[in-house]
Amino acid sequence: MKKLLLISYHFPPDNAVGGIRLARFAKHLPGFGWAVSVLTVRDAHREASDATRLKDVEGVEIFKTGKTTGIRDIYLKLKATLSGALSGRKVSVAELKDNYTPEPATRRGWTLKRVFISLILLPDEHRNWVWRAAFKAIRLLRQRRVDCVMTSSPPHSTHLAGLIIKKLTRARWVADFRDPWLDDVCMKPQAIRSGLSEAIERWMESMVVKNADAVVVNTIPVRRSMAERYPEKPDGFFAHVPNGIDTDKFRELSGLPKYDVFTITYLGTIYQTRSPVPVFKAISELLVEGKLKAADIAVKLIGNCKYTDGRPTVDVARECGLESIVEVRDFIPQTQALKVMCMSHLLLVLATAQPLAIPAKVYDYIGSGTPILALTEAGATADVINETGSGRCFLNDEIEAIKIYICDMIEAYKDGHHPVSTGASAYDIVSLTGRLAKTLDAPRSET
Repeated sequence: MKKLLLISYHFPPDNAVGGIRLARFAKHLPGFGWAVSVLTVRDAHREASDATRLKDVEGVEIFKTGKTTGIRDIYLKLKATLSGALSGRKVSVAELKDNYTPEPATRRGWTLKRVFISLILLPDEHRNWVWRAAFKAIRLLRQRRVDCVMTSSPPHSTHLAGLIIKKLTRARWVADFRDPWLDDVCMKPQAIRSGLSEAIERWMESMVVKNADAVVVNTIPVRRSMAERYPEKPDGFFAHVPNGIDTDKFRELSGLPKYDVFTITYLGTIYQTRSPVPVFKAISELLVEGKLKAADIAVKLIGNCKYTDGRPTVDVARECGLESIVEVRDFIPQTQALKVMCMSHLLLVLATAQPLAIPAKVYDYIGSGTPILALTEAGATADVINETGSGRCFLNDEIEAIKIYICDMIEAYKDGHHPVSTGASAYDIVSLTGRLAKTLDAPRSET
């Protein structure tokens, strides 16, 4: 079998959703002639872990390396200590990140301080892992005679490790973009940007594309955008491999009953610019109008959902009169999350202002068969939801339309009708892994 070294900051037991795509590829690539080894960061550097995810990668050889402490890490630790001393309670770095509201990234009013900070954080907070990952990978290449290296982002600094490896070893290298680097500013909601930092990032991406033997993206709009940005690259250089659905797992869960109360569930992170407030408003108005009773509906927000637009989510829900309806919970293991998807009546997607990218959770939502209520404009997310017939998409200000959809879904369940999405087969992870294998098998690019 040919040997692939997969390099990714996020990989099980990391509970970041980006690691799921890579774990599934690592699991199924041996069936297409590729033995996979993984290089990732040490567990001590992860924000949160989910040990149950390791079950899907049993037999995959995983190597780990540390990262050096950066200026931002030191700053956040000092700020957490000072904030804790002033408030009289323990303040964690994670809380500071969750509760951070960045200043608007406009081109007016850029200060010297903003430019300086934008360069310190370039290209992302995990860049201190790059050199250690690169040199560890080079040792593995020499020891194991690896046939191909694949780096996966975000964080996009991971591709800089791939660039170093390529320059020093000339190994075949495939760069996988789970999210676009340049196209969606909102994909980096906590980043401080400047004109200089953006110019450097454009150069970084161009160096990655110039030196990689192939680039893999997970949406068609991103492939189109990158192909337009780099017209010199031949047809097929940018390969489209979507996030897949583990259809076998959902077949095992197909008999689960729904919750007794009509339940709308969101699983993941509430980022800046993405908010459940339009759904809160819709439910609040239905209660006031007497079209819905509080005992007839529940909303579950599971994951990194403690804050909405820099404010505690429970406070936002209380202002809408939904304190008895909205439940905010921390992350749960992935196996449990899949069950919750199947047992819910509606699954909520928050994907505003990101027309090119698709939240990874959308594919599992589709696989669960539970209908989707998506807050998103026209773009990649709306395309896949409409293509699979898995739900409805709304703009944030379409409160009346959201109210009608929620009422229609509640009535359908009361009448014994259980709407089910049937579009999962088009995104079966095994067939998509075969598509990735063809890219890995392709001849080396002339760079």
